[in-house]
Amino acid sequence: MKIQKQKRKNKRRDQNRPEIRQKLIDPNKLDAERKERLTRQLRTASEDINYNLPIEDVRSDCKKAFIECYKQVSHENGANSDWISNESWSRINQRRKIKNKILCATNDQVKEKLQKDIQLVAAQ
Repeated sequence: MKIQKQKRKNKRRDQNRPEIRQKLIDPNKLDAERKERLTRQLRTASEDINYNLPIEDVRSDCKKAFIECYKQVSHENGANSDWISNESWSRINQRRKIKNKILCATNDQVKEKLQKDIQLVAAQ
């Protein structure tokens, strides 16, 4: 219970800190092709917005549409790429399995062989 409260508190605190919020690329730094693609996506998204709603709802819908379109374009730019590749994750999982085997092993020779296996996985 205390952990959940702390997580909520941290989340609220982090939302107010601009350095922690997700950084979007400056639209002025996009090349002409991506700028044009962003413009087309925004026009398409703006057609789906109901402007007969109260102004707060229209504003939130516009904001959601802009952020969604912008994320798509900025992701194409490679700004939001994964920081650990799938290959690295597979190596991490391999080493984790071998380490679990080492912990369960009772023979010293088996442990040494598994340590060499870990070194081989790390060298790949």
